[in-house]
Amino acid sequence: MNLTFVAVVVSLYVLALPLNVDSFECILNRTPTSDNTSISIGFLTSIKFGVGKRTAGAIQLAVERVNNDTSLLPNHTLKLVPGDYVQPDSAMPIRYMTQLMKEGIVAFIGPDGSCAEEALVAAAWNLPMIAYVS
Repeated sequence: MNLTFVAVVVSLYVLALPLNVDSFECILNRTPTSDNTSISIGFLTSIKFGVGKRTAGAIQLAVERVNNDTSLLPNHTLKLVPGDYVQPDSAMPIRYMTQLMKEGIVAFIGPDGSCAEEALVAAAWNLPMIAYVS
């Protein structure tokens, strides 16, 4: 798979999130301020076993692209919180999701394998999740 293609696809997926200020203010339950607010997004990947090596750079590039265009999220900055959960077909991704949720993550990207269980967890928490591998 071509890295440029992955970067374009990931950029489109990241931009497809409800990336307007009103939507995130609704998610965060706070009123807009003039201060720059950080919006943390968890990146669930397994560098050793999955396609994480190829997608990690593309996802970071997409986040930087959104952050550099002040018309997309004025007074807001996306923060990608990556993590290598090592064992894709285990409880590790859900354990990592739980840790990130407690730290204030508002959305997830990944994991880079089957995501049926992770999707149920994200849905139970009412948090969006973008899966880039089926």
